[in-house]
Amino acid sequence: MTSAGLDALIDFASGIDGDQIPNLIRRRAALILLDFLGVAALGARDPFLRRLRAALAGDSQGPATIIGTGYTAHPGLAAMFNAATCSVTQIDEGHRESQSHPGIHVLPAVMAVAEQERVSGYEMITALVVGYEFGARLSKALSPLKPQVHPHGNLATIGAAVGVAKLLGATRQQIKETVESAAAVLVHGPESSTRAGASSHHLFAGLGAQSAVIVGRGAIAGMTGTPGTVDKHLLSLDCLGSADAIVAGKGEWAIVDSYFKMIPACAHLATTVEALDSMLPGIDTAQVVGVSVETYAQAAALNNSAPASALAAKFSIPFAVAARLRSPNDSYLTLHFTDHRDGDLKTLMQRVSVREDPRMSLQYPACRPTRVTIALQDGRKLSATRDIPTGDARRPVTERDLIAKFLSIARHGFVSTTLETIAQRALDIDVESDVSGFFAMLRAAAIEESAAHD
Repeated sequence: MTSAGLDALIDFASGIDGDQIPNLIRRRAALILLDFLGVAALGARDPFLRRLRAALAGDSQGPATIIGTGYTAHPGLAAMFNAATCSVTQIDEGHRESQSHPGIHVLPAVMAVAEQERVSGYEMITALVVGYEFGARLSKALSPLKPQVHPHGNLATIGAAVGVAKLLGATRQQIKETVESAAAVLVHGPESSTRAGASSHHLFAGLGAQSAVIVGRGAIAGMTGTPGTVDKHLLSLDCLGSADAIVAGKGEWAIVDSYFKMIPACAHLATTVEALDSMLPGIDTAQVVGVSVETYAQAAALNNSAPASALAAKFSIPFAVAARLRSPNDSYLTLHFTDHRDGDLKTLMQRVSVREDPRMSLQYPACRPTRVTIALQDGRKLSATRDIPTGDARRPVTERDLIAKFLSIARHGFVSTTLETIAQRALDIDVESDVSGFFAMLRAAAIEESAAHD
C-alpha cells in the first residue's frame, strides 16, 4: 500500500492534461530545456565521455540524439550521455527546496523517447513538466537524503520515469508501477564522489536517466513494481523525510522554484564567488595575502585546497576563490577551463581558509549564507556577505540572461551561426509538430569534435 501523499501525486501525474498546465509553467519548462541544451553541448566535449561514447556507441545509429554531437544512439544510451554531460559542467539547473536536480534526469529521458516517438513539442513539454513536478515534489518530501548519499541518480530518477510513462500515454496503474519500479533501481552513489573528483560520478545522473527510459517503457510493456518500495524500502535505505509531506495539487508548481546556475561549480560555491567578486573591483588582487570564508556546513565541507581533478575543483571553495583572484575580469565560465594543476593557482589556494558558522548552517536550505573576508598587504580587511545566489527563484535571472548564458556556453558545442536559431526554436518548442526535426537540427549544428573550442 502506498501513502496518501504518494497516491495523490500519482493521481496528479496520471490525471493532468497539457491544457491544464498554465502557459507560464510551459514557458518555464522551455527555458529549462534551453539551459540544458547549452550545458549539454559544453559537457559533450569532456574527454572521458568522448572515449566512453566511442566504446559504447561507436558509429552505431539510433533514434535519439546525443546533444552536442552529430551522433545518435538507443534512447537509453542517449539519455545516459546527455545527463552525464551536465555533471561534467556543473552549471546545470536545479531545485533548492528539494535539494535535487530534477531537470538533468527528466529532460534527457523524456527528450530521447520524444524524439524516438516523433511526438509534438506540446506533448514533450507536457511530459517534461509532469516528470519535473513529480521528481521535485517527491524529493522535497523525502529529503534530505542520508548524508552519505548523493542525490544524482536517486529520487529525481522516479520523476524522469514518470515523465517517460506520461509521454507514452500511461494509465494511472502504469504510472504507479513506474514509480515503484523506478524506486527499486535507483543509484545510491557516495556523496564523497564529487570531492574525490571521481569521474564515475558523471554516471550517477546518466544511469538514472537511462533507467528512467527503461522503466517507463517497461511499465507500458506490462512490468510491475513491488508495492511499498517508496514508502518502506526507499525511506529506510536513503531518505530522512516522509511521504506524508508530498504536495500533489495543481496550484503550487515546484518548477517555478527551480534555480539556474550562472557559475560552473557546485551550487554551494555560488554565494562565496559572488561575495568575493563584489569586492574585487578597485583592488589589486596581487596584494591579497589571504581570504577567509565562513559559511554553512554543506559548503564548508568543500574546503579541499588540492583538488585531484577538474570535477573536484568544481567542489572546492579554495579553487574557486583562487581562480577568481587570478582572473577577476574574466567571465565565470573560465572556472570550467581553469587548470587546477597550475602551480601559481595551487599557491593561491593555500591562502584560502574555510570554516563553518553554525548560525549560517541553521539557515540552509532556505538560504546559502556566506561571509568572505579579504586580507590585504597594507593591513586592510574587506568583507562581504551573500545569502542567496543569482539565479535562485528569489534572485531570478531574466529570459534574456538565460539566452545570453546559452549563447556563451553553447558555442563550444554548436556552430556559432546556428545558436540564435537553436535558442528560438527551443523556446518555441511547444509549436513543433514533430520534435525529431528539432533534434536533427541540433545534430547538423554540432561542431566536429576535432574543431571544437576546448
